[in-house]
Amino acid sequence: MKTMGKRTAAIILALMLAFAVTAYAGTDWICAGCGRHVQAVFGDICPYCGAEKHEHTWQEATCEKPGTCSECGETEGAPLGHAWQEATCTQPKTCTRCGMTEGAPLGHAWQEATCTQPKTCTRCGMTEGAPLGHVWQEATRTQPKTCTRCGMTEGGPLLISVGETMLFGHYEQDNDPSNGSEEIEWIVLAVDGDTATLISRDALDCVPYNESRSSVTWESCSLRKWLNETFLNTAFTAEEQARLATVTVTADANPKYSTNPGKATQDRVFLLSIMEAEEYLTADDARVCKATVYAAAQGAWTKDSGRCGWWLRSPGGDGSHAANVYNDGSVGCGGRSILSNDVGVRPVLVLRLS
Repeated sequence: MKTMGKRTAAIILALMLAFAVTAYAGTDWICAGCGRHVQAVFGDICPYCGAEKHEHTWQEATCEKPGTCSECGETEGAPLGHAWQEATCTQPKTCTRCGMTEGAPLGHAWQEATCTQPKTCTRCGMTEGAPLGHVWQEATRTQPKTCTRCGMTEGGPLLISVGETMLFGHYEQDNDPSNGSEEIEWIVLAVDGDTATLISRDALDCVPYNESRSSVTWESCSLRKWLNETFLNTAFTAEEQARLATVTVTADANPKYSTNPGKATQDRVFLLSIMEAEEYLTADDARVCKATVYAAAQGAWTKDSGRCGWWLRSPGGDGSHAANVYNDGSVGCGGRSILSNDVGVRPVLVLRLS
């Protein structure tokens, strides 16, 4: 009986110890009171200072602080450190994690505006204002059209300048067919890239505006047909004709009369309108011309060393009259009768220079 009692007591004691170990099974912990390591077997009371174990309430780590328990102050790990984004023109160096800034914005590095680009920051690309635009200096015989601000060029040097004269084509002028036709001298009215608008220096012939009495416009008059057939084929070779541009000839109205100007045409040879005569040849003196000996022989009325009047394509005061320039250079808006056979002809054309 005694032996049985001792065995029973040993079993009971072993069971009690096993129960105790099981009851206090868990993880070791650090005492917040004394900071010492407490084994799990001691449960939730520190055997060294009597402080009670608690669950940490962790605050996430920040750039400058590690993870920290808000109740006991215990820390875990290390601070995250700043995630710096470099300073820009308008923003200082900035932590993308916490928003902390360091220093000041860099400020814009402005590059001044040019002809084609606005004022621009070379650092961030921001722009301010608008491009300056080119300051063009027109082309000359030796220099192309050039911007005086940036030096950019457009096109090439002029092959000829406004107001100059040039020779092109042949037409009878001295009224002596035995020596052949003479070179035609032209005055340059305008230059546009590789084309030039030309008018004959002299009245080359004397032809009525229309062969019959009727109400006509430039579109329907016989003089237009004569210029683009008879004159064209007489004055220019096939190679020369290839250099003549076919252009839209506008139906410019008479500035003083409401006469119907007709419709625009497509021509290689034409006459100036009232508006063009006053635009290209701005003074009466500039519009004065002489008739060639041949034109005078064909009936062009001349005065004062051979000066003569010449046709314009604009309508006159009515459909039976066409505008003209008188021998003193003044413009006749009322015009001459379309049947008049004493008015000179100054052809106009657009020539390809290259």
